[in-house]
Amino acid sequence: MINKIITSNLILRKATKNDLNEIYNNVWKHKELAKYMLWKPTDNIDEAKDRLDRTINYQANYDAFFITLRKTGEVIGFAGIYEEEQDVYEDTGLCISGNYHRKGYGTESVKALEKLIFEYHRGKRFIYSCQSLNEPSKYLALKEGFIYSNSKPCIRDYDNYHYICDYYNMDKDDYKKDDSIILEEGI
Repeated sequence: MINKIITSNLILRKATKNDLNEIYNNVWKHKELAKYMLWKPTDNIDEAKDRLDRTINYQANYDAFFITLRKTGEVIGFAGIYEEEQDVYEDTGLCISGNYHRKGYGTESVKALEKLIFEYHRGKRFIYSCQSLNEPSKYLALKEGFIYSNSKPCIRDYDNYHYICDYYNMDKDDYKKDDSIILEEGI
C-alpha cells in the first residue's frame, strides 16, 4: 500500500495523532470548507480527537491521506480514492484549507491521485465528483483534463441537504504521466 505521495510542494501521507491541532484548526472546524463536502464540521477538540482516531484507522486500510506542505509539514487538507468497481476509482473528497486556496495545491493533489490510480493500481478510469455549485472544484476537474460525464441528485446524510453531484471522468489514455511525483510504499 502507498503510504506517502510526494509532489513538488506537498506530501500526501497517512494521519498521525500529532496532526490533531492542525487538521482541526485548518480544516475540520470550518463550516465554509464543509459547505460542498459530505463531512460535518467538528465542533470542538474532543470531537476532533475521536474523528482523528477514526481517520487513522480508516487510512490504515485505504488510499486516503492528509495533505501537508512539503517545506513545513503543516497539515492543510485531505484527499483519497476508493475502487468503485474493477479498475475504476473515485475520489473520496479533496479538501484544502481556505488559507491555502489558489496556490495550485488542489491541482497537485489531483495529479498525485492520478499517479496512484493509473500507475500504482493500473486503473482504467478516475471519477472525480463535486457538488454542481462548487465552481472551483468543477474548474479544477476540467483544467486537469477530466470530461463531464453526468449529474445526479443526492442527499447529504448528516443534515439532509439536497444537492446535485456532477461527475467527471479521466481515462488512462488521457492521463499525463508526471515523473516528478513520487509514490512511497509503507508497512
